[in-house]
Amino acid sequence: MTDCERLRAQYPTFVYEGYGWQQDEATTLACSFRFRCEDIVFEPSCRFSFASTPRPVPGEVIDNLVFHLGLAEIPSYWKATCSPEVEVAAGPLSREQCAFWQALLTEGMGEFHYVNQTPFTEPDFVTVVGGEAREHAVYSAPLKGGCVVPVGGGKDSLLTLDLLARRGEATALAINPPPSTDEAVKIAARATGVSVSRRIDPRLLELNRGGYLNGHTPFGAVIGFASAVAAVLLGHQHIVLSNESSANHATVRYRGQTINHQWGKSSAFEAAMHRYLGAYVARDLDYFSLLRPFNELRIAQGFGALKHLHGVFRSCNRGRKTDSWCGRCPKCLSTFIVLAPFVGRPALSELVGKDLLDDPECQALLPSLLSEGDDRPFECVATPDELRLALELSAGGRMSADTVAALIARGPRGLVPASLDPIVDAALQPRIGPLLRHAAVGVVGLGLEGVDTCRYLMARVDPLDLTVIDDDPSAAARVPAGSPTQRIRFTTQGAPGLDIVFKSPGVPRDHPAIDRRRSIVTSNTALYLEQCAGTVIGVTGTKGKSTTTSLIAHVLRAAGKNARLVGNIGSPGLETLDDVEAIHCIELSSFQLEALHVSPHIAVVLGMFPDHLDRHGEMGAYVAAKSSITRYQGRDDLVLFNTDCPHATELAELSVARRVGFDRAWPELLGDESPLLGEHNHYNIWPAIIIGRHFGIDEPTLAEAIQDFTPLPGRLETVVDKDDVRFVCDIRSTAPEVTVAALDAFDEPGVDFLFLGGVDRRQDYRVLLPALERSAVGHVVLFPPTGDRIRAHIRDSPLATRITMFDASSMEEAVRYVYRHAPARPSVCLMSTAAPSRGGLFDGPEDKVRQFVHYARELGRGA
Repeated sequence: MTDCERLRAQYPTFVYEGYGWQQDEATTLACSFRFRCEDIVFEPSCRFSFASTPRPVPGEVIDNLVFHLGLAEIPSYWKATCSPEVEVAAGPLSREQCAFWQALLTEGMGEFHYVNQTPFTEPDFVTVVGGEAREHAVYSAPLKGGCVVPVGGGKDSLLTLDLLARRGEATALAINPPPSTDEAVKIAARATGVSVSRRIDPRLLELNRGGYLNGHTPFGAVIGFASAVAAVLLGHQHIVLSNESSANHATVRYRGQTINHQWGKSSAFEAAMHRYLGAYVARDLDYFSLLRPFNELRIAQGFGALKHLHGVFRSCNRGRKTDSWCGRCPKCLSTFIVLAPFVGRPALSELVGKDLLDDPECQALLPSLLSEGDDRPFECVATPDELRLALELSAGGRMSADTVAALIARGPRGLVPASLDPIVDAALQPRIGPLLRHAAVGVVGLGLEGVDTCRYLMARVDPLDLTVIDDDPSAAARVPAGSPTQRIRFTTQGAPGLDIVFKSPGVPRDHPAIDRRRSIVTSNTALYLEQCAGTVIGVTGTKGKSTTTSLIAHVLRAAGKNARLVGNIGSPGLETLDDVEAIHCIELSSFQLEALHVSPHIAVVLGMFPDHLDRHGEMGAYVAAKSSITRYQGRDDLVLFNTDCPHATELAELSVARRVGFDRAWPELLGDESPLLGEHNHYNIWPAIIIGRHFGIDEPTLAEAIQDFTPLPGRLETVVDKDDVRFVCDIRSTAPEVTVAALDAFDEPGVDFLFLGGVDRRQDYRVLLPALERSAVGHVVLFPPTGDRIRAHIRDSPLATRITMFDASSMEEAVRYVYRHAPARPSVCLMSTAAPSRGGLFDGPEDKVRQFVHYARELGRGA
């Protein structure tokens, strides 16, 4: 007779006799439980200490919560005898509940059964029956957001806690935490959250020493139901675990069953717990793992960026009692391997106490970690494939296709709410910087940003394998020269086998050179935001970005701040990364924002109206493309937004940062004068004022700096004044709404001649009609191809009787028309075309301005 058979015969029934609870103080809940197995009595207990006072909850609800926590404790004590019957006298259980707890004692304890060679698959091995005690109350009131995050002190749970705490949504729960975990929780969550002191009955330890059965139990159930207690008492809706995809990896097979050491972290248990909690504990309660869609490589990379937590995390079960790394167990070695490519072996060696990959004792463990056989350790470790790929990255050579695939892999969301997607998207995107020297890199599109990217790569990455791709063969002349150890190629075709691809903003997402299934696709802006050490202020909107960004930088500089204007209108962003004290001001277009998974520290959202619809398709997609400017902000960040624009308000509401709105009101601190013409520029001035105040700049300095600002070239700029005709350039007016603002900026007598039309972006030119009615415009000069549509709108309106229209096939014709029809008094000719320039009559905005100025100067009334 085996020990298991003997003990089952001697102890046929294990009874959950009762439980008790008491709220000793406003922030403390003490729980006790009583189990009996014939003459053996166990009386474990636990105590919840809350950092904030829990809400009042009906006693019958707390009864149910504590009752279920006692059920979760059963496996730890039942295992000593494996009694054939578990009688739950402490409360009622339905048939479905009995099945859940029976599965926990069989499937959930697979490792225990394997180690003790029990016949756990036999139909009558264990039966769970409920008692007839009073009914328990399922909590049915709404739970409104908030997350309880169980934290064990390892990299995974601290990553989840840090991600959620940045959004202000996390309460940490730690069971018997060592000092390092307490410290980690304070750093990540900025509070202690909920601490649970769990006391094991000493009698169990005596039985273990006396030859009773012992082994691994599904501690995940204790964590889950303890978290449920905290969630309901605090009114939080989500219990957020940190179990990755590799938790589903089986260890061995026994009696035809798959045995998984991490069964309590598996997706199967997660789904069962989610259903059970919603049905029998709290209707609104969610239970899921935020990291479930990701593998160990992606999680290790995400944690690698959290340097503030590296000194306080522990991933060693053996060293938990001494709050240390043992440095010789499979879990220590697995953690070391997966983090080495992203933290670095020297830094890890300092944390753990030695380089585990050089340690003979650990080297002896490596074959079992890489094995798929029965010798694989019963530990929470990475899968063999994940470990092989991490070792490959640490070796320093070229990444394999499998490694790239692992770094971009994302499994199904599972039970994770869609609202939390931005959190994991932001944190677990592949970090490009550490991978560049291991990769075949491509830059697609060699405009200003593409050239900036090439220069950065050539200056920072050696060895470098770089392919530059542009549809224009003449772009080869703009490729910077690399060092002799760098391999640089230019092509107008795609390049197979690229690991990392930098896509320039103007390059379509579906460009044939970009294989999103094979490559990590990123951008200059993404790398800049990832690597930037200072504070970043990002500005977006349909128009006014350049003026607002420049004005913010100007105001900060005037007050003595280390402000840098970077990007399209400043110095290359990648050249200014390392200054921790710098404030970086950058304008961000929809093309730059559409694929980002990171937001600036301070986001400015100006007004938005239809633009670039030839690329985005419709307004909703255009707004969505810009949403990353706020979507990934943290609670310490700041977002400023135009309250008169619903789309700007929509983007602001995506942020968890502090929100400050502004409108078209006149900034009184400026007195009676403004350096920027037109009321629409009030929207551009307010962000500079609010940000100035945010950085502690006093009002007189702010006012003086704004008054001293020189408007950017081409923004309602008089470029020629000849023969009583003032030629005004509004070169950024690539949308009709901007032209409306430009027309409204002119006081009496107003604009006489208006240049309209250009490249078609599927914009609605009917919005021009009310502004034209308010204006004094008597002549409209139309450029193809959108000139035809604008002509039709004016022709079908009352304006047709007042406005003369002229179709120009060149800038020379347009300016000649103005001089021929200019009245015998001072007049204004405004070039605010409400359409882009590149691709039509002109090579781009600069070419259009050059021609406008040239012919205005060369021609005259006598032309």
